[in-house]
Amino acid sequence: KNGYAGNLPGPSTTVIETKGANFNLDSRIGENTLIKYGVNYRHQEIKPPVFFSSALSNPKKSDAGIYAEAIHDIGDFTLTGGLRYDHFDIKTHDGKSVSDGTVNPSFGVIWQPHEYWSFSASHNYASRSPRLYDALRQHGRRNAITSIADGTKAERARNTEIGFNYNNGNFAANGSYFWQKIKDAVAGPQQRHDAAGNPIAGVREIVNAGYIKNQGYELGASYRTGGLMAKVGVSHSKPRIYDTHPENLLSANPEFAVQTGRTWTTSLSYRFQNPNLEIGWRGRYLQKASGSVLVRDKGEVKRKGYGVNDVFANWKPLGKDTLNVNFAVNNVFNKFYYPHSQRGETLPGIGRDVRLGVNYRF
Repeated sequence: KNGYAGNLPGPSTTVIETKGANFNLDSRIGENTLIKYGVNYRHQEIKPPVFFSSALSNPKKSDAGIYAEAIHDIGDFTLTGGLRYDHFDIKTHDGKSVSDGTVNPSFGVIWQPHEYWSFSASHNYASRSPRLYDALRQHGRRNAITSIADGTKAERARNTEIGFNYNNGNFAANGSYFWQKIKDAVAGPQQRHDAAGNPIAGVREIVNAGYIKNQGYELGASYRTGGLMAKVGVSHSKPRIYDTHPENLLSANPEFAVQTGRTWTTSLSYRFQNPNLEIGWRGRYLQKASGSVLVRDKGEVKRKGYGVNDVFANWKPLGKDTLNVNFAVNNVFNKFYYPHSQRGETLPGIGRDVRLGVNYRF
């Protein structure tokens, strides 16, 4: 009897059925060229237990893609190039249909001037079709009719990344910097209007509403000597959401993006030979952050920094991977904090979390 789910008696029996197939191949041409190619298909259908209008039908969506990629070695260089075509067809439960197709190219290069060093750069495109929304509301009662705007397109991301990698056996370091822009960002179901601009009661529609930008970096380093391993890493990004729809339909909700503080990760572990036992510590620290990811939002959003520490142990009683005993205490000091992955301060993070796992491989 939940109103959101149509006030139906008893538990919901809504079903989401997904069918799909992937056919992926690779072929080698000569000694230095590898070709990867294939097709992908996915079909989704929502089956509510009842419709409150005879004009409604099951929402459906199909995604199909075909791709080819070449990887070619020339001396110290590895070159990659690919092309992918994606197409979607979506039919919402009020009978509205929309389809769209997108061509997505990709390019990349890796240069290894020395056995310890390599540098990389890539530029690629990827698309994502609108998703089927709110399966529990597809019965069509009251404000539960989900439609889609004419001409709705798939979101399309353009990604550029540069990076480096160094590894001499004992010491390793890596880093990357990326830029991303997502065109035709899809807003969730919004109110539909008639030809005169008046809202149509009970109807909401999926619509393209703006674009999203993001850029950031990652750096990491590790050192190994004997059984001792130490690691440190840092990452940060700056997503920003831009409205272009006259009704400002994009929001700062976490499903679009969140502003997180600069994140540091550390670990220190030691592996004994006899017994085959590894013990270690991990640290996760986020610096404070402020500001909304939504450019038009002038309200001040502040996120407090925090640090969480974990300890762990992995024991192999038989001296090999056949039997593993894992023990971990996450957030060992029971730190009270608010994760940056949510809007404002809504729910605190998980407190002390003790886990014991045993697995055996036959």
